Amino acid sequence: MSAQYNKIRLCAFQLKHNLPEKQFYALKFPQEAKDLIKNLVAVRDNRSSNKVSIPITSLNAALRASIPGLIYIEKIWGKKSDKKNTKEKFWLYSPVEIPTDKLLAGLKQL
Repeated sequence: MSAQYNKIRLCAFQLKHNLPEKQFYALKFPQEAKDLIKNLVAVRDNRSSNKVSIPITSLNAALRASIPGLIYIEKIWGKKSDKKNTKEKFWLYSPVEIPTDKLLAGLKQL
């Protein structure tokens, strides 16, 4: 049963302005991983690799479960109409270095 709200109340908070800077790591989606995943999907679906897409939602869910400390996963692919912004975005953000060699090794074992 969902919660029922009978009143709307105001809420306010102050952001701390004197927090120390935190460094984090950002990773772009590796081209090698794109090719590897598309080839795996093509084999699974018995299709050509240039006619398949990467199952990014399930991939992001798996990464969220397997990379400790992952703080954010950026939406890197949108609708085909979003192609005008071709600048490559960062994909994963973490307070610790993201081990790309382990990511690729894990994908190759699928």
